Amino acid sequence: MASIPAEPGERLEEQLGRGDPIEQPLPDGGMLRIERPLPYLLVYRATGAEPDVSARLIRSEASYLLWRGRPDDPGLGALVRDVVSAGSTRHGAFLVLEVWAVRGADATLRIFCPAREGRAAVDALGRGLHELARLHPDLTVEVVPAEERHPSGAAPLLTISESYALGCLLLGIEVPALYLQQDGRIYPLFFRRFREIFSAALRQAIFDFLRVETDAHIENYRALGPRTVDEAVWAADRALEEIGVAFDFLLLISPINEDEAWLEFEAGGQARAPNFRYRLLPFDPDVLKRRLYAVELEHIEDPALLYLLGDKRDELDKEISMLAERGSPAFLYSSIRMFRRVDPALLELAETILARLPPEPAVPPQQCVDAEGFRAAALREIARYQARAAAFTPEVQVRPDVSGLLVSRGNLLIGQELLVDPKRKDALLQHEVGTHVLTYANGAAQPLRQLARGLADYDELQEALGVLAEYLAGGLTRDRLRTLAARVIAAHAAERGADFVEVFRRLTRDHGFEPYAAFDVTARVYHGGGFTRDLIYLRGLELLLEYLGNGGTLEPLYMGKLALKHVPLLQELRDRSILRDPLLLPVYLERPDAQARLEAVRGGKRIPDLLEELA
Repeated sequence: MASIPAEPGERLEEQLGRGDPIEQPLPDGGMLRIERPLPYLLVYRATGAEPDVSARLIRSEASYLLWRGRPDDPGLGALVRDVVSAGSTRHGAFLVLEVWAVRGADATLRIFCPAREGRAAVDALGRGLHELARLHPDLTVEVVPAEERHPSGAAPLLTISESYALGCLLLGIEVPALYLQQDGRIYPLFFRRFREIFSAALRQAIFDFLRVETDAHIENYRALGPRTVDEAVWAADRALEEIGVAFDFLLLISPINEDEAWLEFEAGGQARAPNFRYRLLPFDPDVLKRRLYAVELEHIEDPALLYLLGDKRDELDKEISMLAERGSPAFLYSSIRMFRRVDPALLELAETILARLPPEPAVPPQQCVDAEGFRAAALREIARYQARAAAFTPEVQVRPDVSGLLVSRGNLLIGQELLVDPKRKDALLQHEVGTHVLTYANGAAQPLRQLARGLADYDELQEALGVLAEYLAGGLTRDRLRTLAARVIAAHAAERGADFVEVFRRLTRDHGFEPYAAFDVTARVYHGGGFTRDLIYLRGLELLLEYLGNGGTLEPLYMGKLALKHVPLLQELRDRSILRDPLLLPVYLERPDAQARLEAVRGGKRIPDLLEELA
């Protein structure tokens, strides 16, 4: 965005009249920023009576005036009149919201407004700001009809007669600076959340004003956020990615000797837990954590992007700690902290699945698809996507140090001992290629790099999408659903202190699993010392079916690797033209039978209904 004047001698009014984007430094360090020609302006006068942090309440918005000169300088009023006149002429009306902060014992946030005009905007602002009461028990919101809508001791930005003449609604928002300590220092976490809620309330009020009073067309309030992103965001994103690529969490948790461990377990009469061996850590945890917390997030003004990057930094911290604890008792407790405990409802669902679905007959090994056969099928599936997007270029490797199937950094890794039931081959292709590989490629096509590496807590939705793909492709079997339920049972037992042999015997004796299948489930839960991640498959599937049944759309879930909690934020960033639509959608969704099953899910089909279908 270029500063104005763009040409020598060009006047601000001419730029405003054309609707050009404006980013103009003002005397004494102020700033006028108008990203798009929409009829609203936020104003903050920095008087020096309070710390500058309060100005950040408006600096994450797309249109604002930060004034650092004398609060009664006539140049301020002239500048505001120019902006309002141009915007009102273009759109028929204009909204000015002046924000100021006060300190003291009073915890009342006051909205100063006309007695009758602009009720849609005032009501929306009041509703949004009432959410702040959840942050602070003493905070209240008061709507004050008044002619004076500016800070005490300052001149009005516009007189009432000027406001009427210009078609301008002028509102004032007096904010109690509860986010400041007595010595003027900030409460950083409180302020971050305060600003998020405050920003959302501003945008809701602006949206209602634009919708009711002007001809400006905005699809929703989320689209009012700025479309330009500060370099601080991209710098932090790059730095977090560099730390993330220093290690592959799942690969470092996975044993390199699972086949040998099974033979050891059998030779010992299935009475002793096997010894797992792991890859050496390629980093020093202490050094990597110092790098992690050297990443500067405090200069990021955008609440949505700050939340996404801060949440990811917290997750990387947990992962580094878990890898440092690998093989120790502390690993299990960190795993529970990351993936949460099995709740009673999920445990009951898992037990119901195992009670109602009998095991399927075993498929003879000679009838199964081996590792090379699965690799060939995966390459054919990948070619279908490459025909639609040349950027889709994953590798497919058969590896001796991998058990089963694993997607790492967008590449499909296949254990060399893999054997797949033929009727499960397509379902697994859609799980691994049509979900995990595809979302990596889609994330890599986005400007925010974390969408390829994975936003915080992305695993649960990823695995749920993978299992949903198996169902929509027609390959979700009784044994597959039984396996997901067994993982919940095993994770719950590990949380309660059961040992490896106890869990293995429970699966074989009580739930009818063949020894090797029970070993695989148990081994996955005891990797590293107690890795309870596998509970997320069934829990995630339940939450995903609920999301779709409640009207949630599937397409945004393929923008990259994300969690359901991120969907509103990512939709906001897409509405603001910061993120793009997914590069690719799964090709299996084009099948008529997949669409029919998807419509059934949207109509309310849940896991108990799947049991009826598979029994």
